[in-house]
Parts: sequence; C-alpha cells; structure tokens
Amino acid sequence: MPKKPRLEVIKESDTGLNKKFRDNKTGQTLTRGQVADNIKEYDDYHVMKINNKRVIRSNPNGKSNDNLG
Repeated sequence: MPKKPRLEVIKESDTGLNKKFRDNKTGQTLTRGQVADNIKEYDDYHVMKINNKRVIRSNPNGKSNDNLG
C-alpha cells in the first residue's frame, strides 16, 4: 500500500492555488502561509515564490502520478 503524503490539499482558489492543507500526520488543517512558515517540518516539500506568493511544492521524485494535488 502506498504511503499517504504528509500534506493533502483540501481547498483551492478559483485559479487553482492551493489555499488549505491537511497534515495527515497531525490531523491539523493549515493555511498555505502556515505551511510555508514551517516548511522545515515537512521533509518532502519546499516553497517556491510565484507571482509574489509562496507556493508549496512536493520535492521532485521522478514520478508524475503523485504530485501534490
């Protein structure tokens, strides 16, 4: 059985920007800013700045079927 990702997107904006996440380890619901502020706690993720917004990305692993959705 595949490992469940640490973060799961639970809310997106109309443009597809990830806004809220569920931390599958703790059960917490977090905003994009909260995750970005504490990105060091999430080993498999990093922050990119796109259009002056911090965007959460999963670290590349060479697989196209398991992107942060």
